[in-house]
Amino acid sequence: MTGMLGMVGEYGPILARGLTLTLAISGASICAAFLLGAVMGWLRHRLPATAIPLRVYIEAMRALPFLVVLLLVHFATQKYLFRAPAMLTGGVALALYGAAYVHEGLRAALAQIPRGQWEAAHALGLRSWQALFKVIAPQLARIFVPMARIVAIMLLKESAVLSVITVPEMTHAGLVVQAETFRTVPVFILLTAAYWLAALLISRCILAFEPTLPTSSPQQRSRTFALRNPR
Repeated sequence: MTGMLGMVGEYGPILARGLTLTLAISGASICAAFLLGAVMGWLRHRLPATAIPLRVYIEAMRALPFLVVLLLVHFATQKYLFRAPAMLTGGVALALYGAAYVHEGLRAALAQIPRGQWEAAHALGLRSWQALFKVIAPQLARIFVPMARIVAIMLLKESAVLSVITVPEMTHAGLVVQAETFRTVPVFILLTAAYWLAALLISRCILAFEPTLPTSSPQQRSRTFALRNPR
């Protein structure tokens, strides 16, 4: 125990920088994945011609290990586009990988909302975009929260693979410490605790958003909006 505390004191700054970078990359990738997944859903709804390419992309992301996606994005970017830093290509790979799961989660959540909700909103005089944001979106968000937690924590854990392309995130920092101290078990015990705390933090952040979602029924929201915004 004393040896582990001494290691934390000596190598704490390296591990802290790795943890900070892990949270930064994971947070940015999670936000990008959610945005990209929502855009994919909009494209699929508005442009039916994109349904087949999006389905191929989603199935490919779900079938491939993240390591393969990471190496493909990283080396393809380096060879055919520009010499991007590993941190950028790693974040892009995470976002592309997570977007497929976000899209499927949103699609499943939307399928749980009865079609009659759209029809009721239109009957009350709401336009399509008003029905989406005022009636459908609040219900969709509440249904999607559990899936959002799963995807966010998955991307946090997959960020450890970025060490393969030398991104100095938490796992990479742990491997550096392990190579210098030759103390494998204590290092990975610290990494275990750090990843658990990071996952808990991300989970709590998403759960903190849930109470802000409206709890009134969709019918009440439709009537209220129609009364406040007469045609």
